[in-house]
Amino acid sequence: MKKHFPQSYQSTQRIKRTKRCMQQFIESHELRTMSVVMTARAEIEKRS
Repeated sequence: MKKHFPQSYQSTQRIKRTKRCMQQFIESHELRTMSVVMTARAEIEKRS
């Protein structure tokens, strides 16, 4: 006989997983933005 988890437990797990994915997405996006900013700054310094 399979033990069924209550619905609230499953939805909590799903929310946690979604939050983790969002966190990773935001972090990678921030890293990309940072590298773009650094590259732009280097370009400006080269020109001046």
